[in-house]
Amino acid sequence: MLSKSTLKTFLLFTALSLPVAVLQSAELPEVQLKKTIEAVIEVLYKVDDSESLETKRAEVLSVLDQSFSFDVIIRRTLGRNWEKLSPDQQNQIVTLATDLLIHSYTREFTAGRKPTVAFEKPLELSTNKIEIASVLSLENTNINLTYRLAKLESGWQVYDLIVEGVSLVSNYRKQFDAHFQKKNGDELIDQLEAKLDAL
Repeated sequence: MLSKSTLKTFLLFTALSLPVAVLQSAELPEVQLKKTIEAVIEVLYKVDDSESLETKRAEVLSVLDQSFSFDVIIRRTLGRNWEKLSPDQQNQIVTLATDLLIHSYTREFTAGRKPTVAFEKPLELSTNKIEIASVLSLENTNINLTYRLAKLESGWQVYDLIVEGVSLVSNYRKQFDAHFQKKNGDELIDQLEAKLDAL
């Protein structure tokens, strides 16, 4: 499992840039990605402190829903285990995981100075794949984040995030694989619910 600090980093970047993002705008993928991230930061760091966390979470989700597909990233992290779940379990896990990510992010990363993000130029990996490196500056900490995108029929889509050299999809897929060696979908749902209750 990830350490607490690494988990916070995951939650931060997941809420800001949860793959898989479908960038359907006519704009360049790096431009649309930057706009989405900046919009989320603006919601979380509003000057008006009277707004509740619940309201902020709803606004963050609304912004992300314009470009991001939560169900796809969760399916990717579950990998082959997705097929072991019933349709009802799949829906529950997508909903719970999304709530957990948004809840944890808005709770942990709304204090202090507003973070800034600097993007590098896209690096072409192949004909239909690019990589966009960025640095997020949060207080006195710089965090390296690389987005990997593929050009699909629906547009440019983030298929993985590399945080400080660690692939989030691969990391969490290993954890889910370990879970399903001894446990089932209902137990995963119970774990996600318990994590939400503990926040």
